[in-house]
Amino acid sequence: MADPHDAATAYDPSADWCTEGLPYTPGLETYQPNGAVTQVGPYLLRVCQPAPPSSTPERRVMRFFYNPKRVEGLSSVKVMSGLIVNSLVSWEGRVARISNSYRLTGEERIGSANYGVYRFLGPDGMIGRPMYVYLPDPDGGSTTLPSHMFECTEMVSYPYQLRGICKIHVGYNDIYTNLLFISPLPDSTPVPVNHFPELAQDVWRTLEAADVTDDYDDLPPDLPFLD
Repeated sequence: MADPHDAATAYDPSADWCTEGLPYTPGLETYQPNGAVTQVGPYLLRVCQPAPPSSTPERRVMRFFYNPKRVEGLSSVKVMSGLIVNSLVSWEGRVARISNSYRLTGEERIGSANYGVYRFLGPDGMIGRPMYVYLPDPDGGSTTLPSHMFECTEMVSYPYQLRGICKIHVGYNDIYTNLLFISPLPDSTPVPVNHFPELAQDVWRTLEAADVTDDYDDLPPDLPFLD
């Protein structure tokens, strides 16, 4: 598989949905080349492998990937490596938890976006790691991004390239997603925190391109539907 930090290849709406070289889970069936459809929360998504067999649409957590050539406007191929879709908790519920349990301690400009810096304050006065919550432009300008937040195991500071573990949480209407970054070693590629705004947009575009909820009747009739 290509380096997950590589720039995205050119958009090709005629490319196969599922190809060789994707991060398939060993032992699970694959659906090359046209993919299959499964339900996550209220959405029908086109996938390359099934969800865990014990899950249901309302309680589904699954790895999510397909050919990045099928997504227009990606900034990199990273979104197809380490992305999880989750219907256990709504995105609204996830945001409410931060609002109710964390305290806003400041704001910070990272890359092309502004973030509120929230910290969990325990009853014993213990201060947790910060959660960076995207603050939309008040005028709704061109830099408006999908609702998202991120957290890291290490200190986030200029030039916003770090070694450690980070997660971007991105809301897709009623469900939410996690995009995982792991860079533990001194010689590993740093986590590109300064590009998290663009990567949050990549996550949204990836879900949007795979969302066939309104187009299911137009799909090929032989496309498998996975319970």
